[in-house]
Amino acid sequence: MAGHARHLSTGESRVLGRLLHLPMLCADGSELTCGLVITQEGTRVGFPVYVAVITLPVIAADRLAQAPIAAVAAHPAEVADLSRFGLADMARMAGVIRGLSNDQTSVASFAEQVCRYVQAHLEHESGVQQTVLVRFHAAMSFSDLPVMDQVNAERNTTAALTEDTLCIALLASAGRKSAWNDRNASAGSRVVPLTAVSDLRRIPMLVELGHQLGLDVPTAIKRQRQDRPSECRATYSHLLIGQPKISWLIPEHGFIAEHGIRTVLSIGGALSMGASFALTLFTDAEVDAGAAEMFAMLAASISLGGFARPGLPFFDNGPSTEGRLLALTPVEYQSARDHILSVLLEGYERVAAAELQAAQHDVEQASFETQRYRALAHTLQITLIPPNLPTITGLDTGAFFRPSGDGSEIGGDFYDLFPTSDQRWGFVLGDVSGKGAQAAAVTALARHTVRGAAFHAPDACQVLERLDEAVTARDADGRYLTALFAFITARPHEVLIDLALGGHPQPLVLRADGRLESVGVEGGALGLFPNPSLTQVRVILTPGDLLVAFSDGVTEARRGNEEYGEERLRLLLSHLDGLAAQEVAGQIGQASLKFQREALHDDLAVVVLRCE
Repeated sequence: MAGHARHLSTGESRVLGRLLHLPMLCADGSELTCGLVITQEGTRVGFPVYVAVITLPVIAADRLAQAPIAAVAAHPAEVADLSRFGLADMARMAGVIRGLSNDQTSVASFAEQVCRYVQAHLEHESGVQQTVLVRFHAAMSFSDLPVMDQVNAERNTTAALTEDTLCIALLASAGRKSAWNDRNASAGSRVVPLTAVSDLRRIPMLVELGHQLGLDVPTAIKRQRQDRPSECRATYSHLLIGQPKISWLIPEHGFIAEHGIRTVLSIGGALSMGASFALTLFTDAEVDAGAAEMFAMLAASISLGGFARPGLPFFDNGPSTEGRLLALTPVEYQSARDHILSVLLEGYERVAAAELQAAQHDVEQASFETQRYRALAHTLQITLIPPNLPTITGLDTGAFFRPSGDGSEIGGDFYDLFPTSDQRWGFVLGDVSGKGAQAAAVTALARHTVRGAAFHAPDACQVLERLDEAVTARDADGRYLTALFAFITARPHEVLIDLALGGHPQPLVLRADGRLESVGVEGGALGLFPNPSLTQVRVILTPGDLLVAFSDGVTEARRGNEEYGEERLRLLLSHLDGLAAQEVAGQIGQASLKFQREALHDDLAVVVLRCE
């Protein structure tokens, strides 16, 4: 985007007309390189027009034609977090890695797919990639290297190299910088020939991993070509390096400090005839021993997927490994495959048992914590919702309240009815956006603000204006509320209600003769926009009339895509005339609950005032 902006302002471009090589993600999680050329084709309606042409190798076109679109779209979302890497993450990534060898022509091409996949599918919670650099090394004979790598190996030592000289070769690399995605860019470490024990100083971390794999690397340096063992066995291990141990096992101190490397995790495998590999992750995440051990189980899938396949050369256009010590015959491959599967199965069973035990403990702990939090939420809710409405001469009152969910969260709905003088009462019903502790704090603020303002304000609009100011001044994380406030004056044979609405649903009035009407003028929500438009209206109730105030949790109660709606509420009220206020409130609340048939997604609050 920065380059495009620069092009629009200066006319210069580093991209237009050039052949760009970009990775394309395939359905099996692997990547193919495509060519991209962007050209500018004049302007249209005053705007520049660009044409992008994408070219694919024939093999890529064939694979994409067979790839399910849903699978391609699903892969980017299947990420894991190294800091809490679990059994499900390992199982998913192991399956993908074993499938990456499809259509690969060499161990190096398979290793490249593994590095890119691991690099792209490990992320922090923020979505930032955790791996700074991923590298895949393998041990092989000098004679197994392509000609250019043999030349590179000879440049890195003064000793004479033979066909059987053991070399540690970098097969693939993937990282945050584009230069790190090309193994040929690592001239100094692309191939490390081991002609003497002193050469091990260049690869201390891999030597340490080799020891854990049961490899005697110093002895291997001096080995000559050996006869094939009668049985193909494999071992797998991992090496977790955290601060400050990184400083002496990783020679590139500047790289570690510059990129904030906090953990280095290396996993590897060794076949009994001498073949071995290592996948190393340089990450800025904190990785504990449990997550590292889980990730290490991927080593068996790497062997099974591509490293130990029979007849597969190490490099494209490199020497054939057929008949060499490190190549596997079909019989040996089957033996290794059986052993690898047994390793995976044992690992699955061990980890699954441990996670099951931990999960049982977590369930018990979670149940205890949930019950405790529900009790706390209930206690707090009582302080925000009066358990009983006060008795007012000439006025019958009733209320229904039910918090959303399972009762473990504090709701945002509230109501209150309180005296402001001998003859006048204040009534508020509100709905704070959101749930939990922050919503409870705004609810408490609203209740106390309304009570304070009602003692001095001449009308209902000024009470809501004061509430709007208080919520706005608090800067409550973007929270706002809708509210209804009314001054109520009970007289013989009539009740006067001076009502103002701040974004709240209009109350309904059911007259004694069965007529039903909406009352009040909806104003703006409070704490959302400056100077909400507020209007006070007077509603007069005579004996038998009742006013029903409710939160939107009643009318917006959902059953699938269908809402309860105001029409159903009106129909219900038409059958409730003559009932006491509490019965009416209860009937409305229960009807809304029955309509939803499941856990509430929003609080329900209903207050009914009936003139006696």
